[in-house]
Amino acid sequence: MKLLRRPLCLAACLTAALLALLGALIPDFAVRVSLYPYALTDPALTGPVEITGQVSAVTESEERLSFRMTHVRDAAGGDRLPDVVVYWQKSAPSVPSGAALAGRLVRLRGEGASFERAVNPGQFDAAAYYAVRGVGWKLTSPILLSLTDGPSGAEGAVASLRFLLRQRIVRYFPDETAGPAASLVIGDKSLMEADDKRLWQMTGLSHMLAVSGMHVTLAAAGAEALLRRLRARPGTARLMTLPPVLLYVALTGFSISAFRAFCLYLYDSGAVLSGRRKDPLNGLSLAVLLILASNPGWLFDASFQFSVGAVLLLILLSRMERRRSALVFYLAMLPLTARSFCEVPLLSLAGNALLLPFLPVLLLLCLVGAVFGGAAALPAVWGLRGAAAFLSLLARFPRLTLITGCPGIGQMLLYEGLLAGACFMGHRLKRFGGGLPGRGRFLLRGIRTAAAGLFLLLLLLVLCRPPARDMTVTCLDVGQGDCTLIEMPGGGAVLVDGGSSSVNEPGRYRILPCLLHKGIRRLDYLAVTHPDEDHINGIREILTMAASRQTSLSVSVLLMPDLLPGTPEREALEALADLAAEAGTKTVYTGRGDRLVFEGRRTVTLEVLSPRRRTAYESANAASLVLAVRDGLCSVLLTGDAEGSGEEELTALLENTAGSFTLLKAAHHGSRGSTSAAFLDAVKPAAAVISAGRNVYGHPHAETLMRLAEAGTEVFITRESGAVEAVSSGRDLALCGFVREKNR
Repeated sequence: MKLLRRPLCLAACLTAALLALLGALIPDFAVRVSLYPYALTDPALTGPVEITGQVSAVTESEERLSFRMTHVRDAAGGDRLPDVVVYWQKSAPSVPSGAALAGRLVRLRGEGASFERAVNPGQFDAAAYYAVRGVGWKLTSPILLSLTDGPSGAEGAVASLRFLLRQRIVRYFPDETAGPAASLVIGDKSLMEADDKRLWQMTGLSHMLAVSGMHVTLAAAGAEALLRRLRARPGTARLMTLPPVLLYVALTGFSISAFRAFCLYLYDSGAVLSGRRKDPLNGLSLAVLLILASNPGWLFDASFQFSVGAVLLLILLSRMERRRSALVFYLAMLPLTARSFCEVPLLSLAGNALLLPFLPVLLLLCLVGAVFGGAAALPAVWGLRGAAAFLSLLARFPRLTLITGCPGIGQMLLYEGLLAGACFMGHRLKRFGGGLPGRGRFLLRGIRTAAAGLFLLLLLLVLCRPPARDMTVTCLDVGQGDCTLIEMPGGGAVLVDGGSSSVNEPGRYRILPCLLHKGIRRLDYLAVTHPDEDHINGIREILTMAASRQTSLSVSVLLMPDLLPGTPEREALEALADLAAEAGTKTVYTGRGDRLVFEGRRTVTLEVLSPRRRTAYESANAASLVLAVRDGLCSVLLTGDAEGSGEEELTALLENTAGSFTLLKAAHHGSRGSTSAAFLDAVKPAAAVISAGRNVYGHPHAETLMRLAEAGTEVFITRESGAVEAVSSGRDLALCGFVREKNR
């Protein structure tokens, strides 16, 4: 009945429920509704184009200039297009400065392309992220055709002012503090290094860098206080405060949290001016309706969910004791944290308690430093360095960041239900304990403390993704490279290879997110088939991150082929072993005949078929580590880049043992010189996965595909299917591609 007395709340709930239903029924609903009537693959947004538009959100570094263009039109037909992000390499001829472009109207010619989609579990979906924010494509290799002399309207002036503040931050703040300062003041995270972002995320304090309600509240309070000092009446001061607050929200790029805070301030102002009672729930509902009216796709964005969820919790917990409400707030937000980042920083509550009170002061210091520069920036620099030192101290305990995996909706609802029930029971027990004598109250307090600890452990277990029930083999899409993850029934994981020659930082952006998404806290084995960069550069990243405590993922054993000592290939493997030692990982060299046995719900064996120990082969590819994985009647053959004499030896071995395999991970990305007809006749694979991205080598080769077709083998290519997942029941193997399944 209370909901019926709040029509805005009812409207917001019904709207969110309807959009959630549409999102469940329509694939890529958020992207489609955000870019309508265009699509990510629309011909108008790909290939050579000539466009006009207004420049906003300029970022500039030594290597690249990038900016967003709004009010974009096709220069030929004049059709309105979605906003576009333009990337301009500084090495290109006649590159203008960011100051010359900010807020101006430009005419460009360049190459249009869509943003990268998620092709692996847990991978960041850049296309969906930008689409919800109104950006549908990107433009590379631009050529400037024309540029107006001055800014165009209020939007151009705001863009120029935003870029000016950014440049002043770059000028007056040292490199390690410029990123956090720009993020705090104007919501620009482009200056932050990936390692710094990861540090804030691992410690659970990344939300402090987002422009939030606190920023808008401080801006509103400052403007209103100044007007009151000038003897403006309360109502007049409130009205006159709205434009500067809106200007600040515009300077932050209309981030969702800032816009939500402005909507709440607008509602609050209406209540003050009309003399009506304030209702925070109605105010939040109005903000939700305005945001979803601007773009329904926001409902599926993590920043919207965090912003609205945090305010809703603060409203619901407003009557609870402050100390207890802080703990409940932290616990209630954990499901969203786990679903967004697949890990929960257990020290974030202490970090927030210690750092959050200083955040308003730090924000004001950064703003003063950006505006006045020089010595005025020093207090902000010292404050940011102090915050970085505090974060580094928290990061020294990476094991206190719990990898949960991505919890399902059912897990999240169960968690919140258990937490709500615990709060209710705690309130009743507190009332019950009031009538007990002193010793009884002490005993009851001890029981409550022990029960609370056990309950918190139960809550965290509810959020954790359970181990795979069946053996699951996932061939990740790492572009032109190789990476295979094997999850054992009931627990245990092996990663075979991890690298790419076509994707930047595959370990950080493709492999590690997949491991976190699946809730893998430890790799039992990290196997390297051979030392080519397209097989090991991602592994090197993961070991480096583990050694520098940028991740709580641990690796028990690094497994590598026992190649001939003194060769360049052996030296490359030994260098990797040195890095593994820094990460606390043991190195084991292996060869034909070695076997690993994993005992769980079912017994899975992993046998080394090749190479022979310390044997000379004509190439590193020929000496690739070849692994046979067997789970009951299902078997998987992982061949690395085996070819030449290595494949011939393997073929002879399998012919003599009458070996056959359910799934083959084809060697050398489907090259012409591998996966011969004789080899296929020995293996007899029912299905094959070819790990290949865009390349100049012609992988997979037409002749290899023809040989697989003649053998009656179903073929999956990661370039087309995304990550390919094979689930074994011990009797049969079910395969699906991540992209195919997602868009089904």
